[in-house]
This record gives sequence, structure tokens and C-alpha cells, in this order.
Amino acid sequence: MDKSLPSYFGRVGSKSRLKDKIYRMMPPDFKTFVEPYVGGGAVMLGYKFKPGQKIVINDLDSELMKNYKIMKKGVRITPAILARYNNQSAAFQQKILDSPSSGDIGYLVKSLVKYNTTFGNMGKGKVYRPRDLTNKLKKLDEYKDKLKHVTLLNRNAISVINKYNNAGTFLYLDPPYENSKDLYKKGGMDFEQLASTLRKFKGKFLLSINDSRNIRKVFNGFKFRTTTDGGTGNAGLGEGTRKELFIKNY
Repeated sequence: MDKSLPSYFGRVGSKSRLKDKIYRMMPPDFKTFVEPYVGGGAVMLGYKFKPGQKIVINDLDSELMKNYKIMKKGVRITPAILARYNNQSAAFQQKILDSPSSGDIGYLVKSLVKYNTTFGNMGKGKVYRPRDLTNKLKKLDEYKDKLKHVTLLNRNAISVINKYNNAGTFLYLDPPYENSKDLYKKGGMDFEQLASTLRKFKGKFLLSINDSRNIRKVFNGFKFRTTTDGGTGNAGLGEGTRKELFIKNY
């Protein structure tokens, strides 16, 4: 039986607080689940897939996708490794962040520090809030099992949507929000291109995005639903709330 897991990496715009609402809106009968902007993967990792359902995740961030590949392959976590990283001081974790990584475990640990301890999980600047790294490392086998049959891609999202354009596919899309290009390595979004691509999509899709007059205009003709919780999203940081817009074609 598939297991529900939390995100392994903190990311700007995480859907951890919105995923239960997303699950209630997802169709139950899809054959293939595709997430073209997977990020921290809160929705995919937390969902309990049925036997036979195909899962595809993609992100243009090659560093992120390398981590998913390491997790899928698996790393043997020994007591010596746990002892090596059993230090929650800011100085120790800052040293990890500032030093070159070595091997799969070193790469994974550096990314854990980068995306779980920096301000807003942005992966920039200094260690802001040290974390217990061993807690994540101990659970790595669970993530390996979750990702066992998952297809991992590092492509342009539009090409992925077109590749899986069929009636049995369900797309969950969580693209960068408006005015958030500086928060990502490859920032900026062509929403008109995305809307045009989705108008030709044969399956079902659910898209989460910031609510604005421009977004509603670009995606005119689809179904809209609003909510006001889930954190501050891609365009902000902290623990507050934001206006979130769900867009779908079913």
C-alpha cells in the first residue's frame, strides 16, 4: 500500500498546508499523474496512489531533480553517517552549506541544509534556523520506496505536458507565481503559453496559482475556485495566509 510522506526539502511556495484541499479536488479515476513543476513535492509525496497508477514528476531545477534521483536510488544510512551529521548548531550546518559536497550522501545533506535551514527555505544566504538532519536521513528508505516507480524528468514543463497529453492523464500544476522570478534559479513564467497549452490538453488538470485580475484574464474559460490559506506562497515568506486560486478543466 502506498504511503503518505511529507516533503523532504522545504521549498518556496510549498503546498503542505493546502494538499488536503487539493486531494479533495483531484479526480479519482486517472491513469497517470503528472506534476510538471514538482518543487518540494508535497502533493505527490503525500498522496496515496492506487496500484497501477503511473507517476511522473518534473522540474527544471537540475539540482533538485538530482536529489530525487539519489533518493530513488537509495543511500545506505549507517550509524556512522548519523553520528557525523548529528549536530544542530548553526555553525556546523553553515560549514556544510559553505563546503563542497562529496558523493551522494554529501550532496543530499548539503541540499537538506540549503532548503530546510535558510530563510524562507530559499536556499540563499546563511543558516537561519538549524534543523535535525538525522531525522530526515533515518527516513530515506521510505522515500526510496515511494519513488521506486516514479518517472523523474528535468525538462521544460510545456514539453512534459505535451508528452503526456491524453485522456487518462491528470496534471497537478504548481508553477512559479506572478512576480516571483527572483526566487528561482530559472524564474519567470509565460502564463499565456501555459494557458494555451492547457486549452489543448485532453486529460484533466488542476492548477494552483496566486489570485489576480491578470491570472483570471489569462485563464479565462476554465473553472475557478478560491481559498485563503496555505502559507504565503511563492511571492512571499512567513507563516501567514494568502489568496490562492485553483484553476481546473473538469
